[in-house]
Amino acid sequence: MAKHIVRPFITSRIPCDSSIFTYLNNIGQMIMTPVIAWYIEGPGEKILVDTGISAEVCKPYWPGAEDVMPLEEALKSVQLAPEDIDIIIHSHLHFDHTGGNSMCKNATLVVQEEELETATSGIYSHIPGQNYYPELYEGQKMEIVKGDQEIVDGVRVILTPGHTPGCQSVAIDTANGTAIIPGFCCTENTFEPPCIFLIQRNSINSNPISRGRTEDGCISASQKRDR
Repeated sequence: MAKHIVRPFITSRIPCDSSIFTYLNNIGQMIMTPVIAWYIEGPGEKILVDTGISAEVCKPYWPGAEDVMPLEEALKSVQLAPEDIDIIIHSHLHFDHTGGNSMCKNATLVVQEEELETATSGIYSHIPGQNYYPELYEGQKMEIVKGDQEIVDGVRVILTPGHTPGCQSVAIDTANGTAIIPGFCCTENTFEPPCIFLIQRNSINSNPISRGRTEDGCISASQKRDR
């Protein structure tokens, strides 16, 4: 079985309200969220999971992005150019995951069938700030998959809908075990119980709804965690 090395490239950072990652708690607290492309180094095909986005490409879709290591520069650090990439596995087709596609002219995109249907249906086109922009991936070769599937030896996709209808995660066999690149957008705080954020917010917020939720169980949940 092939063993791979997973190399994350932070292509840029974009400003986001932290509440989208913490169950709508701490609304108004802005953070700079990393936008990541992942290079899967292995014995065969050269594979990316998502392509991130540069600040310049991001500008019409989401103002305020800052470059960290744009994709071309990131690939150069592993002695590659964008045209060397054989496969791009897309966790989903939002703009911040497809912004580098146009540089990878020889790559085949691996996309879940339901994700492509959602992205091209236009059902989100009436929503301000909607995140699907087909011009970022139209005209590129695609391999459409449905559900869990092995892409190459040691690299497989797992359908994990939620963030989008056709969101997929990627499982990679490495020397240290199986690594999972999740298909949804998150920060470390996403995995904290929501009550922790409610307690923090209640120290400065007298909102009776949030206060009631804290009194009804979040404090006890926090106390259990401290034991």
